Amino acid sequence: MLNFTQGIKREILSALPENDCCKRALFRALLEVCGSVNPACVEFTNENERLAEYFFSLAESLGLQPELDGAVYDARNGKDRISFCLRGERAARAYKIYSGINPYELKPCCAVAYVRGAFLGGGSCSLPRAGAKSGYHLEFVFSDEEKAENFCIVFESILFYTKTIKRGDKYVVYLKSREAVYESLSAIGVKSSLKELEKLLIAREENNFINRVENCMAGNADKSMTASAQQAHEIQKLKGSAAFSDLPESLKELAEERLNNPTLSLRELAAKTGVSKSCLNHRMRKLMEICRR
Repeated sequence: MLNFTQGIKREILSALPENDCCKRALFRALLEVCGSVNPACVEFTNENERLAEYFFSLAESLGLQPELDGAVYDARNGKDRISFCLRGERAARAYKIYSGINPYELKPCCAVAYVRGAFLGGGSCSLPRAGAKSGYHLEFVFSDEEKAENFCIVFESILFYTKTIKRGDKYVVYLKSREAVYESLSAIGVKSSLKELEKLLIAREENNFINRVENCMAGNADKSMTASAQQAHEIQKLKGSAAFSDLPESLKELAEERLNNPTLSLRELAAKTGVSKSCLNHRMRKLMEICRR
């Protein structure tokens, strides 16, 4: 079963952008997170076979013909790291495409393609576990600070201001609120993943509503029990006085019932004594007035 991050990436990998300008922005983003670039050699390396195939298709659509440079087994991940290279004239053309993308001047559609590419190569998104109050987290990982800063410029042009931290030798751009994650997924157009998030949000709202109702009911139950215990305490003090014997029969019966059932609510006590709740409530008020004289 795919986790949430894998689901987002699968959606993005399902199709290349339609416009050449967006393809070029995507090409640069993928190289920012998974490649090395200079005029003599452009290299892309990743352990995800589907992403490697996607990069190859993207490069071909831009008139480039990357060569498979090899697949080296990565013992840490238990996967092969697949590398594509462009050298010579093809490297020069790839470098020109890469250099032609200015993070400060991207059109909105190209900015979205850039963010999608960065997520494919170095992004992850996690949602709260069951019972957790928080846990929405979206991040993008870069190998150096300049690349992270370039990404922030692009991301903030279409969405939110981000935060960046240094984690080991990497730079991580992240957002942590429910709203930020939702708006980000909406902006980059991952509709299926957005629906999954919406289902979670609806379920959590329903659970929060149920919890609020249960807490309210529990609070009211506590108040009812406290009031019942207080009534029994007042009646017990009255019973030790001469005033108790002077009570009307209806109040005396109610007093005995409350002493015998100190935890029942007024509704339950009314049902037990066979009178309406409003009648019993009226009698209890009169009884409490006498107790407190």
